[in-house]
Amino acid sequence: MQGKSQVSQEQSTSLACSTIVHAYIIANQLEKALTFLHRIQTEDAGDVETLCLKVFMEDKGSFLPPEHAPLSLRDKLQFLRAMRERLKIHPTRLAYESLLESCAKEKDVRHAADILQMMISDKLAFNVFTYLIILRIFTCARDSERASALVCKMAETMSEKGLEDKHVKFIILKILKGGNMIDKSVSI
Repeated sequence: MQGKSQVSQEQSTSLACSTIVHAYIIANQLEKALTFLHRIQTEDAGDVETLCLKVFMEDKGSFLPPEHAPLSLRDKLQFLRAMRERLKIHPTRLAYESLLESCAKEKDVRHAADILQMMISDKLAFNVFTYLIILRIFTCARDSERASALVCKMAETMSEKGLEDKHVKFIILKILKGGNMIDKSVSI
């Protein structure tokens, strides 16, 4: 029973800390957010990578009270750069993918490219989820050339590695159809 209590306490602490960081960022107090995060990091008071993930996640009723406004993509990117450069904290793949989801929502290919470069710099290989998010970004931005090239690359990679999956193919087709980019020349 004590193990469950400890996990629950750690989750509550993580939730409280991420809410504090979020509030600082919303209030344009990036320095205070970074100072708070640095204190958590140096005092080993929590898992900073998980905390950062919660800050980057889109609010889907998961952890933020309803009165908190979601962070803008600009705020998230500013926080990302500052925590990487000044605190040497490198986000998890899930945090980066959450940021890429924000780019898809904003149809922002330029910032998505920056985030992908950071992932490469952090030596995080792209997985199928990363590629699907990138495809969504290209289709949302109506970049049919890059979307088509990515689909070809994904199909080739899946075929080479014996990873062909009808569910992934279905998702790819759904993304392309949602962006009105079904191309007869692209085979998946």
